[in-house]
Amino acid sequence: MLLWPQVVDAVGPDTPVLAAGGIGSGRHIAAGLSLGCQGVWTGSIWLTAAESDYQPALVDKLLDADSSQTVRSRCISGKPARMLVTPYTEAWDGKDSPGTLPMPLQYMATAEATQRIYKHAESGGADAATLLGTPVGQVVGMMNARRPAKNIVADWVNEYVETVSGLAHQLEEAASED
Repeated sequence: MLLWPQVVDAVGPDTPVLAAGGIGSGRHIAAGLSLGCQGVWTGSIWLTAAESDYQPALVDKLLDADSSQTVRSRCISGKPARMLVTPYTEAWDGKDSPGTLPMPLQYMATAEATQRIYKHAESGGADAATLLGTPVGQVVGMMNARRPAKNIVADWVNEYVETVSGLAHQLEEAASED
């Protein structure tokens, strides 16, 4: 959020800017637009949408997670990405880790292990999903139920309207006090 107005100022009024990172509600959309962005870019919020094809075990982990259960790690691709904390991320980021390779070598070194983790999670056995994780932002703490995408968008629109209306009301009150 701190970077959005800086980017808007840097690129000038003729270049559209999309607010991205942590967008998961109508209030977030209102914040992005109020800081000069012309729209928003959403990502993680769709991982638990009813239309998502993620494994049920992974969706359950996302729905149970809060914002503190994410970490920036290079363990998947070699590039830093925020992701769900798992024993896998903890091992790669631990002091005994050999360290990660630069992109794309890290992905090449770990792709088969990642595929095996996902395949094992599909078995549904006890603790089968323990290592299962995914890139996800801190907005994961707002992802509390599997809902259709149309409901997510409708809730955003309603919350955006409520937020902007509330701000307009506050401005009117402040103006009448002067």
